Formats: sequence, C-alpha cells, structure tokens
Amino acid sequence: MLKELGHLSPLSITGVATHFASADEDPEDARAQHACFADLLKSLGSQVDGLLVHAANSPAALNLSPMVRHGLVRPGLLLYGIEPEPGLFARTDSDYRPVLSLRTRVTLCRTLLGGATISYGRTYTVPPAGGTYATLGIGYGDGYPRRLSPGGHVLLKGTQAPICGRVCMDQMVVDVSHIPGVQAGDVATLIGTDGEESIFAGTLAAQIGTTPHEITTCLTGRVGRSLLPKAR
Repeated sequence: MLKELGHLSPLSITGVATHFASADEDPEDARAQHACFADLLKSLGSQVDGLLVHAANSPAALNLSPMVRHGLVRPGLLLYGIEPEPGLFARTDSDYRPVLSLRTRVTLCRTLLGGATISYGRTYTVPPAGGTYATLGIGYGDGYPRRLSPGGHVLLKGTQAPICGRVCMDQMVVDVSHIPGVQAGDVATLIGTDGEESIFAGTLAAQIGTTPHEITTCLTGRVGRSLLPKAR
C-alpha cells in the first residue's frame, strides 16, 4: 500500500502510526499490539526511512516502556493533567496537575419548607426540618452529565453541596443548608478545586461509569472558555 500511495502525486506520505485499544486497561495487550506494529515496521525496511513513526497515547506513554514512543507521542488527556485511569499517576510516579476547571454561579438561594419537592419528576423531597437550596446556572445543555443526579455534588465556599433532584437543561439545584451565607452570585465549582476540596473529571467519570473523555468532550459551546496563565 505504501508503494501504491507513493505513486499518487501530489500525495505525500509523512508517517505511519497505530493506536492502542487498551493501553489504560490492559498493558499486556498493548505490548502485544506494539510487537505486531514493530514487526510490520521491520518488514517494511527502508520504506519507512524518513517517515514519522508514532504509537503512544496518554496511557501508553505512562504505562509502557519508552520504546513505544518512537518519534512522536500523542497525548490527549495528559495535556490537561487528567488521569487516563484511576490510580495510574500513582502507579507510574507521575507528577501531573489538572488544569481544567468548570465553574458557574448561584442564580437563586432560598429556604424551602419540609415536604417541598425539587426539579422534574419531583424526585427529591425536602426533609421535614426544611433546608436551604441554591440554584446554579448550568445543566446538561452545557454538558454537565444528567446522570450525576442524584449522587453528584459541587463545591461552594470550599464545601461539598449535594445535587438535589434531576439536573435540568439549563440549571440544577444543590443543598446548601450546611453552608452559611450562600447567595446569588457566588461561584460554584463543578470541576476543579475550591479550598481544600477538589473534584476531578475522572471522579465524575467514575461516578457514572464512563471515561474522562466523555466528561470533557461533552462540554458544549455554550460554556465560555478562559485560558489562564501558568501560576508562578
């Protein structure tokens, strides 16, 4: 195929690559896959001279030997300091820090009486003693997973605030009964760090049985992006 492609001017062959299927979940499978790739390269001989050879994605770059890196590494999640698999950073003694944060603001905060219900389907009922609840200006229309209701939480004033009821398209409600002084305009952290508490993309992914890729790529164009300079 390389020979035939070489005749298709002005097409220029610049590289040859493979992509690992299970480098995060099954390093042995990735090693076997790389061995096949290496055999192919060897069989091609001088036909690959001058071509850029690459194979390693983020988990392969961490999990496998340097030989899989060839002339180019293709990190994805690592560019954002996101762990491809829970515990992988610790196992590989890697010092990466997450750079992605997702934040919104409180749009409404009020006290509700016991027995009141919250959100679609009325799946959450306020306890008999009542409570204080904050509405946040973000929802699944922005890419925040609806599957995190119930069971998910956000950070407000450095404290975890559990999601109450279903995440809506444009908003969601959290319990702030235990967090004094919450008011409209306060910043809520859905991914990132607030005080001593942190929520990572991988944490959200593990909660709903998916990968960090889904958490990050589902963030829609409605979410404003801000690039911050590196902290000194």
